[in-house]
Amino acid sequence: VICAICSQDLYQLSVDHRQAHYDRHFGEELSSPNSPGPSKPKSRRFSPNKLFSSAKWQLKENDVFWYPTKRQRIPKNFVPGLIPVLKRALLKSHARGETRKAALCYDQAVLIRQEKWDMGWGCGYRNFLMACACLMVQPFQPMYFPLLDSPTTPSIRNLQTWIEDAWGKGFDREGQKQLKTLVGTRRWIGTADLYVAFSSRGIPSQLFDFTDVSNAQIVMDWIVNYFTPQVPGTLKNAFEELKSATPVTCTEKMPLILQHAGHSRTIVGYEITKQGIVNLLQFESGMIISGELQQLALSQHPQAEASPADDEVEIVSETLQIPDSDDEIIITGYKPSKRVNKPTNASSLDSKTFDHQAIIRPFRLGTKKLGTKNQYQILAFPLTDPLSEKDMQRCKVVKSTKIC
Repeated sequence: VICAICSQDLYQLSVDHRQAHYDRHFGEELSSPNSPGPSKPKSRRFSPNKLFSSAKWQLKENDVFWYPTKRQRIPKNFVPGLIPVLKRALLKSHARGETRKAALCYDQAVLIRQEKWDMGWGCGYRNFLMACACLMVQPFQPMYFPLLDSPTTPSIRNLQTWIEDAWGKGFDREGQKQLKTLVGTRRWIGTADLYVAFSSRGIPSQLFDFTDVSNAQIVMDWIVNYFTPQVPGTLKNAFEELKSATPVTCTEKMPLILQHAGHSRTIVGYEITKQGIVNLLQFESGMIISGELQQLALSQHPQAEASPADDEVEIVSETLQIPDSDDEIIITGYKPSKRVNKPTNASSLDSKTFDHQAIIRPFRLGTKKLGTKNQYQILAFPLTDPLSEKDMQRCKVVKSTKIC
């Protein structure tokens, strides 16, 4: 686990120690915890736009939300169109004999990246926004849109309000006792908190717990089963289904949110290599993708113009422009990967020079990268009818399905 600011290796530190490390970057004088704390970190309040208060720095909060049908310029950290790009890259990989099979989520999924102002604590919020962006445009449950859009639209700060409002309605008393307050903080939130937020808006979601995992492969196999299209009315074993199914497919499944050890990420599918190795395909909120890959993805979306960069750090009356490094791919929380070759033609997925492996590589998540943890939690969206009042009452106590 690498600090996204100073590149220090944080692997041996607990979640609270990692947060304390980030807080020191942000100029807050927090004492380092002496022992592992509860599963949810203690409150860390801050004044808006004062993340670097001791150094008199002001970091602008660009707390915006966008979804694929919204007729508005696409924010720079929102990248639609990646699922079609990944599908084409995986098809080419299959044609080359490198990929045996792959499945992807609903093709309108959007990668939403963290910005400097929510670095170190915003992964759960960004995964929430990625889920909302997909849920609001899927055609299978059209009533989800008004439930998520009103009375307050999704955003990082609005999510904090959603959760506190849910507490006020009797949701998740245990979580309320642990977190105490959320609005205006840089507090890390997890999949259980997102379950509360969605349930309070009438959106069905499900928590799945893997509490005694000896190998991450158990989690990966469950995810493969989730994304694998089922042939109705046909009984097949896994091998027969693997042989007969389309090698690369986009499904109607919503992305999953996978949480472990104080970090969460959005899972958008899986790939099985020719050697039978399973790689999950992830949208990691800490990714920095190349400008050309972003343009290639945007070319798949009818509203392809992205907003200009807007992430200046102001120091008192002077302005220090932070350069935007978008020519290499980094996944926050891991050692930076090597520079990858960019596709030379940003407007065509059919170009002979289209480097399919350079496209797929940063989205792969194997067992080694996922790590060997003993607990994982997944938040899934079954796309069932909106919750009734009776359903919402049942959801006030957070419950999960134990897989192992």
